[in-house]
Amino acid sequence: MMRKILAAALAAGVAAGPAAADDFWSGAKAKIGGGQSAPTGSNRDAYEAAERAASEAWERLPFSTRRAMFVTRKAALYGDYDARGSNVFAPGEPLVS
Repeated sequence: MMRKILAAALAAGVAAGPAAADDFWSGAKAKIGGGQSAPTGSNRDAYEAAERAASEAWERLPFSTRRAMFVTRKAALYGDYDARGSNVFAPGEPLVS
């Protein structure tokens, strides 16, 4: 699914063609492919399509934890924990992670 989204973003960028830019010093419009100016808004549309595709890909990424463990008590501060020695719990014993 993510490959399809990234492929769509790439296709949108390619479909927009090369970007036209203004010549800062003379104020003239740069020409692209065969002397035609870029249509107004095409670069913005391509950018917005790529931004939407990136947002959708980001939202579909699975949440993952690099290191999970059970602890003996709740932490008061970041990094303040006592790792539990086992993952075996008695019936009704609270799980703190």
